[in-house]
Amino acid sequence: MSGVQQRMQLLDGLKDAVSSQDFARAAQMKRQLDELEAEDPILRLRKALKAAIEQEQYKGRVLRVDWELAG
Repeated sequence: MSGVQQRMQLLDGLKDAVSSQDFARAAQMKRQLDELEAEDPILRLRKALKAAIEQEQYKGRVLRVDWELAG
């Protein structure tokens, strides 16, 4: 299963767990989703760029993320 498929499956499960108020399962799925996203360099870059745009700190954040991805 690809990372995208895993992410979609976890998101669907997370939505189901929250809607059925199974918060223990939702917390577990959220941790799994966070771990999966932390391993994906594209998602890390996307989150960092989004945060930089929101904070209007483009240059330093983008350069730092590029350096992290290169290393």
